[in-house]
Amino acid sequence: ENDIPDIIQRFNNLTGEYKRERTEKSFMVSVEEIRSHDYELSLNKYKEIVHKEVSYRSTKEIIEEIESVEQDLTRMVASLKQLIKDE
Repeated sequence: ENDIPDIIQRFNNLTGEYKRERTEKSFMVSVEEIRSHDYELSLNKYKEIVHKEVSYRSTKEIIEEIESVEQDLTRMVASLKQLIKDE
């Protein structure tokens, strides 16, 4: 929602900031490192990105589920047709 109170609190207590990991929302970077990047302050120059492995179901499994749902729908439509026919 609003990061400003957190920023103010961190700025007023910098001792703990030096221990923060570069994967966190905010972290400290040395002046030397900023100089080595020609004073570019882009977050992507300094932040460590951690990619999470994502696993997906197999294509076969997904197709089998679709076929099952399709069969259920076909049965329901047939039941509805029977109800309408009986009217």
